[in-house]
Amino acid sequence: QAKLKLCQISLLSLVDIYTHFIHQVEKQNMAEAREVQNLSQELLTNQAGQRPSSCFKRACRCLGTVLLDLLTLLLFIVITPVVLAIMVVLCFIPALERLVFWRREYLDGVSATDLIAIPEAIIHGLIQAKDRVEDPEKVWEYFSRIYLENPAKEFRRWKERAVPRCWCWSYYTSKGVVVEKAHHFRVVTEHITQASLENKVAEIEGQLMDVTRPLWELYIFQNYTDETGKDCSVIMLRMHHCLADGFTGLRQVMQAAEPNKPPESSVSQARADRRQKLGCMSMLHGLLKTLRKIMLMPNDAPSSFKAKRLMKSTDPRHAVWHNVKGFSVQELKNIGKRLDNSTVNDLLMAALASSMKDYVRQTPNSRLPADINTVSWVSLSPLKHIYSDFDKVPFKWGNGTLGAVYLNLPIHTHQEGTATDMLADLKDSMRDPALMLEAGIVTKLLAFMGWFPPCIMKVVFPALANKVSASVSNVPGPQFPMAWLGVPVRGMMFFVPPYGTISIFVTIATWNGEISVGMGVDSSLMDKDSLKRICRDHFEEQLSQLKIAAGERHGDKV
Repeated sequence: QAKLKLCQISLLSLVDIYTHFIHQVEKQNMAEAREVQNLSQELLTNQAGQRPSSCFKRACRCLGTVLLDLLTLLLFIVITPVVLAIMVVLCFIPALERLVFWRREYLDGVSATDLIAIPEAIIHGLIQAKDRVEDPEKVWEYFSRIYLENPAKEFRRWKERAVPRCWCWSYYTSKGVVVEKAHHFRVVTEHITQASLENKVAEIEGQLMDVTRPLWELYIFQNYTDETGKDCSVIMLRMHHCLADGFTGLRQVMQAAEPNKPPESSVSQARADRRQKLGCMSMLHGLLKTLRKIMLMPNDAPSSFKAKRLMKSTDPRHAVWHNVKGFSVQELKNIGKRLDNSTVNDLLMAALASSMKDYVRQTPNSRLPADINTVSWVSLSPLKHIYSDFDKVPFKWGNGTLGAVYLNLPIHTHQEGTATDMLADLKDSMRDPALMLEAGIVTKLLAFMGWFPPCIMKVVFPALANKVSASVSNVPGPQFPMAWLGVPVRGMMFFVPPYGTISIFVTIATWNGEISVGMGVDSSLMDKDSLKRICRDHFEEQLSQLKIAAGERHGDKV
């Protein structure tokens, strides 16, 4: 009892010091200070003869977090000078060259990583037309007028090529570049269904781009029949990720859209400004927590969602997509309000994780993984900037607005649970305010990788980048009717092919209130029919479960 009392008094003193520190350094974060003070009061009232209470255990965890932060900070202070010294040695010649050729447009770090280490990182944006495109030449003329003939600096990249290097940094140039229509514009006239178009997209994903030319291509699948039997056309813009991330690419797409801005009454602009602000202490803790998370994250074990071997650029893949029926963006917002104010993204991620869980449970001889890690790509810029004019919000090519966070999908933890259980678990991790800080830090580390000489980056990057099993991208597209390149739009979807042992790429796009889900997978993991079950049957089933749960919670229908 005496030892326990002494331990409590010592811990109480440390907690009081920590509380005082929070008050002095970060007066904004009063909620955290009050929580620690409450722990202090509970410790004071805890009698010496009692066993350690729950508050005592929480205080121990709090102290453990502080000690971990201090240890991480110390390690960071020790390692940083060593890493910087190595970078100075490796980057001396590239940096000297950059000073000499200061007029060159060098790739940013993330874009350089995409170009050198991930040649198959190509965005495939599909735009379904309302009707059949009768004259593809008019589409090309419209594209040329907006993007190729425009002398503004924001459109120069369409007429430039990237120059990969062995030791020095890559840059863009227009010297010797000729945009050949026969190479960049392709019209597929034969009849094609959604199933055959999915196969075609998967085939095209394995075709690397010619780096001696501008890194984009425009396809028109003229005679397309969608999953509802509607005869129309599909326009596909294929663009290497080193040119732009999803946010930046969508800004370019909107330059050829009519209208290219949402109505004044649209709420899609208002949602972009809802960001939680962090104080000094929260930012420091978030930084150290993110560094620990990245350094200590283990590689996911091979499973039904992660291949054993590294995937080659030309290895076969499967691609499927599905326009979610019966659920609009507004309906998901209504369901989310009844499920503890969950966001649309919360619901979609919960449905995705539950769909993957159901696939494993219902598939014989499948390998049930432990809770798998995913990398979720987010925008660091307000979404309303997608529709801003270039003179108001300057445009910059590359991946400067790209952020990434690591999320754990508790598939094993909730193997017997419902989509609602999955939602509750995921919300705890996705609502962490430090995630936006993590998004910036992860991207900065990826950019740091891009500063390595390319020959070294090719060796180091695969060893560090393949820890997760899946990649998830969610792009909120325009929530209003529009035309692109003079063609009225029916829907939008996009794909990025899986690579390495990140064997599943999930893409979610919303357009004009509708939701589309796409999945690409290493074909050595599962066949196309299995992928369809996850993307179509299981996904909608899980959304239906969430809808039922929302209705039951309020005793009525959503």
